[in-house]
Amino acid sequence: MKFLVGFLLVLVVGVACADNLTVNDVQSFWQSDYPTTSGEVDELEFYPDGHVRVLRIFKDNTKQEFMSQNAFRLNDLEIVELFDNGVLRYKLVLAGWRTGRTKKLFGTMFMYEPNGYLFNGLPVSFRQEIR
Repeated sequence: MKFLVGFLLVLVVGVACADNLTVNDVQSFWQSDYPTTSGEVDELEFYPDGHVRVLRIFKDNTKQEFMSQNAFRLNDLEIVELFDNGVLRYKLVLAGWRTGRTKKLFGTMFMYEPNGYLFNGLPVSFRQEIR
């Protein structure tokens, strides 16, 4: 019982020290913590001018790369719209936290059919990487 109380106390203190990510925190390079699909690696790069580069590398080494000009911040959410030939394909809705040197982004990647209809949403999680 004492161990459980001590563990919960450490957990609560750790969570209480977390802060939301600021605009400056987000402007960097991020790599997926866990694959969205088996064997996939996702990369995000937020630039100071508001552009976001998204790269999806699949298990068979095929790649999808997008440069978003439609990224914006709504309170503590980062919303990134990704188009392919003028058609919305993905929308990322992300939030994050930081503690000390650790920074995480997490949220949902919404997927759209070529006709514009939403057909799926997958959980995503990213860790900040130093390049």
